[in-house]
Amino acid sequence: MKYFNLLVVLIAFSLSASASTQTNNVKNMCSQVVGRWKGEIQIPNLPNTFQKWDAIYRSNGTTIVKFQYQVDGEYSEDIEKGTWGCLNNVLFKHHTNVADDGTRKYKLHHVGKNKMVYTIMTTEEPWNKLKFVSYRVK
Repeated sequence: MKYFNLLVVLIAFSLSASASTQTNNVKNMCSQVVGRWKGEIQIPNLPNTFQKWDAIYRSNGTTIVKFQYQVDGEYSEDIEKGTWGCLNNVLFKHHTNVADDGTRKYKLHHVGKNKMVYTIMTTEEPWNKLKFVSYRVK
């Protein structure tokens, strides 16, 4: 019986350590978002349509994103300001100066030292099918 109790304690400790590691990985991925990121994408099925962004995520929870759009050779710009947070590999943003409710949600797939990969969770096709890649600006 003594060995059975020891085995139960070891299994419980192992599961606890595993859960702690998973939680720490989430925290580490979210904490890596702080900084300045740039990226661009050509929109599938829309020839000559591009989007570029320059995003700043501050440690105080504020964000500003400058978007540049090119559609058939014509350019436009938009700036979104607001707040952000991150939990369980999901990045939440709320922009206060946009026409809709301003809430955005992104699934983080990778956040490293120089590269972030994510998908949009709160919009319609084709946007929610795209993988976005941003690169850290130093």
